[in-house]
Amino acid sequence: MHTSEVRPGMTGYGLSVFRGTKIERFDVEVISVMRNQVGPGHDIVLIRCRGQGLEHSGAVEGMSGSPIYLRDDAGRERLIGAFALGWEHSKDPIAGVRPIEEMLRVPTALAIPSTRPTVVAAGRTWDAVPLVTTAAVPQTIQAANPRTSRLKRLSLPLTVAGLNDSAFARVAPWLRRDGLVPLQGGATAGADADPAAKLEPGAAIGIPIVTGDLDVSALGTVTEVLGDRIYAFGHEFNAEGAVDLPMGVGYVHTVIPTNTISFKMGSLLRLDGAIHSDESTAIAGRVGAVPAMIPVTITVRSPQRPAEQTFRFRITRHPKFTPMGAITGVLAALMSDSAPPVDFTVRYAMKLSFDNGQTVDLSDVATSATGAKQLARDMNVPLMLALGSPFGRAYPTAITATFDVQAGVRLDELRSAVTDQRVYKPGDSVGVFVTTRAYEGADSTRRVAIDLPNDLPDGDYTLTVGDAERMLADETRVAPYRYQVRDLKEVFDLIREVTHRPSTRLYLRLAAHEQGVSVGRTALRGLPPSRVRVLTRPGSADVMAYVPSISKDVPWPSPLSGSTDIEIKVSRTPDKVPRSDGTPNSPPRPPMPGVPVER
Repeated sequence: MHTSEVRPGMTGYGLSVFRGTKIERFDVEVISVMRNQVGPGHDIVLIRCRGQGLEHSGAVEGMSGSPIYLRDDAGRERLIGAFALGWEHSKDPIAGVRPIEEMLRVPTALAIPSTRPTVVAAGRTWDAVPLVTTAAVPQTIQAANPRTSRLKRLSLPLTVAGLNDSAFARVAPWLRRDGLVPLQGGATAGADADPAAKLEPGAAIGIPIVTGDLDVSALGTVTEVLGDRIYAFGHEFNAEGAVDLPMGVGYVHTVIPTNTISFKMGSLLRLDGAIHSDESTAIAGRVGAVPAMIPVTITVRSPQRPAEQTFRFRITRHPKFTPMGAITGVLAALMSDSAPPVDFTVRYAMKLSFDNGQTVDLSDVATSATGAKQLARDMNVPLMLALGSPFGRAYPTAITATFDVQAGVRLDELRSAVTDQRVYKPGDSVGVFVTTRAYEGADSTRRVAIDLPNDLPDGDYTLTVGDAERMLADETRVAPYRYQVRDLKEVFDLIREVTHRPSTRLYLRLAAHEQGVSVGRTALRGLPPSRVRVLTRPGSADVMAYVPSISKDVPWPSPLSGSTDIEIKVSRTPDKVPRSDGTPNSPPRPPMPGVPVER
């Protein structure tokens, strides 16, 4: 039925699933037709609903896509569109219907290529600094206005089965940042789950992010089926246009009425096909082949369980959902029986195989005292760089990981660092006494050293002593050329450089005085100022200035946290450099008795 045929007072019915897989009717009456409500040429039919408890619950998230049929003057029941919009805090079951004529314009054929084409011109570079520095930091979540009076699309309930309360609280912000409403639920196991249930008008439809031992699926309703073509939701999922996402029959546990907006709690029953279009008016796809998903295997050893546990699940291939699913899967595995001890240390090793033949192996140690930031970085950086690259996406073909959780925190906090003297000659070895404090333990001091170049100019220098996080932050600032990549191979070179910076090492960096110049990822040092000016003139391609530095890292017995800066002076005539009080420079400090020396 065209919206031009709709008049206030017309009656009909809608179809949706309120429990299990059974499709049930509810009554509707047209209130009005709102022209150009959500854009030019986009009308909305306003309806009032009755039955199936809707008088109590109001509009229900998860009903998006429920087909609405109206009786015309000849008594025929004709499809007008999809239940798709509503109001928060509405006291009556009033909803907006997306016209079916708009939904049927959405393509159902696969159009998205398996990898994104290159969008960076040949010879140009991609700056990966913004992505690397934010990979482990969730975006700020803006709280919704609790008194909104705007007719808006119904959110999609995202049922998460396999996470306990602690894990759910940690992962929920990552899900909400993308407009999804995470709900704790359970996977389908009820006897009322009809094995013959199929995708038909009114049936629940699920789009999985993760399936297996962990289940994370968005739930909506099918509006229309034409042959093998499926139309659902009556609004967008992510409004991405061409997509290739798995879909399948959903199962509804129950409807949860609330004072804001009610929702269906459900899960995915099985996979039956793929979504190929995601537009503002509908999602659309076809029944049949299911897109490949990424197999993930995680093995966990923990103090609570003497025997190791293995978890297996699959993640949807998607630039946003793949990293989200991976970090959610890790949390589910680590907190499967209970939260880790309040104070814990986890040693982990991961292997990520990609469809372009690249493999990333990494291992490190994370602790509760630092919020396990190393783990979040190592999970997110490889996936976000490989999937966010403008040179074509590389998806994982498999992810395997092992986590060994131990009670107690093994962490050294850097308390201070002093050099063994104040003035050095070029070519000298700078000795640094580093004092750290074990977590809830005693202080200890070790001596480390870094050699100065023979041609280092005289002057004052800053020596930074610190952990991996400080070194990464400094490097993105003073040596950004290392994060300028020109093809997918260099993207993976960068991934390995960033993730092979373990927390169990102490890092030292001395910033030089001269200005360095880089071309792409190649550093050019020792150039005369005239050559530097020529290379860095405006319009020079792939050329940037940077601050050269001398760096070194030293193995450390435990993960290290903290950093400090030390000021030193370099002079070819150190005996002539006066102290601040005017007296001659003092000789080097002798080694402290019992202080370990790291070469």
